[in-house]
Amino acid sequence: AVATLTITATVDTGSAGTVVVNTAAVTGVNETDTDTANDADAASIDVPAVNLIVAKSVNDTTPNPGQSITYTVQVTNGGPDTATGVALLDALPTGVTFVSASTSQGSYTAPTWTVGSITNGSTSTLTIVATVDSGTEGSTILNTAAVSAVNETDTNPANDSDDASINVPAVDVTVSKVVDTATANPGDTVTFTITAGNSGPGTATGVVITDVLPTGLTLLSATPSLGTMTGSTWTVGALGDGASATLTIVTTVDSGTAGSTITNTATLTGVTEVDTEPSNDSSAATVFVNAVDLTVTKTVDNATPNPGDTIVYTVSVSNLGPDAATGVTLVDTLPIGTTIVGAVPSQGSYVGSTWTVGTISSGTTATLALTVTVDAGTAGSTIVNTATLTQINETDTDPSNDSDSVSVVVPAIDLAVTKTVDKPTAVEGETITYTVVVTNVGPD
Repeated sequence: AVATLTITATVDTGSAGTVVVNTAAVTGVNETDTDTANDADAASIDVPAVNLIVAKSVNDTTPNPGQSITYTVQVTNGGPDTATGVALLDALPTGVTFVSASTSQGSYTAPTWTVGSITNGSTSTLTIVATVDSGTEGSTILNTAAVSAVNETDTNPANDSDDASINVPAVDVTVSKVVDTATANPGDTVTFTITAGNSGPGTATGVVITDVLPTGLTLLSATPSLGTMTGSTWTVGALGDGASATLTIVTTVDSGTAGSTITNTATLTGVTEVDTEPSNDSSAATVFVNAVDLTVTKTVDNATPNPGDTIVYTVSVSNLGPDAATGVTLVDTLPIGTTIVGAVPSQGSYVGSTWTVGTISSGTTATLALTVTVDAGTAGSTIVNTATLTQINETDTDPSNDSDSVSVVVPAIDLAVTKTVDKPTAVEGETITYTVVVTNVGPD
């Protein structure tokens, strides 16, 4: 006869990776057992153990908004047994948008990757392609993959998850421009300095600034502290957080620009990252080209002096603007027939024949009074005296009125005297009449 005993038990935790042996043996019988060799038997069970290891990476840790990135999730079975019913969770975080997914085995239906079985020492891979959302600049986006199911006991759950971070760069590229003088004259050298800075917090790469010289300026040189300048394009390159670079542009002011305003603008036209503050990506500097209109007039207080007379020439130089005239100089050479007595300028100095005036503000006039005597021997002559503007720092917009002359005519006469008597002979007591005639035969 046969008797049966059924025992139901649970496998204890901590027994993974072991063999559990259960033995049954005859321990007592009244009769003699003729074959004690079969009085005991054992049954064993193998408790499987696995070690799933999750690793996650991303192909670009500093992408810009709009860029595609690829996450790679790998799950490896470190054994010693086959892992079955394996599944992982990988939910894309806020800031990235799902594009596609591919697996080396199993299937991915967000957020679950149903892997299935992984033999000892094997690895399965999940690849997720996503795009970085706009508005994420300056943020750190963390993505985690974790084992969510396995039929066997995982002996090391500490390595059942892994994450990968991306840092979306944020930069603030600033452009500023200054000029070494706010006013200039045609022919002057004017230097512009452009500064490109990065207020961060990320590194700005692919920085390009465009500066097209306006009409009225001619380029002499362009010297960057970083990168290269070709034509109107300054290729700066990379600027770290807090870094800056300068470009020095030396120009000359063209002729024909007097009275004009010349504005030169530099603009950020390229940067790989998102610029968080585009309002400071452009800067301009302005140069006003001076313009003046000096007029020279000359008068004399006596246009018909006689030899020996004293006359006064008055030279006036007026600035019709619109700007102040500087470095003003006139020449007034006294003509033959006159001798200088004195010179009185309202400003500046008169030495020899040169009147060094200096600066004349817009709308004002400077005068020079020249006192001379008319030389003997000049009767009948016309004496012409001319004053001429010979130097000015600015451009005179109307040079036709930069000189003036005045003439004096020294009178000349020829007096003829004739005398007659009415009687060629006379006796004592007789009355006679003399007639004296003075005649001016000219020319005056």
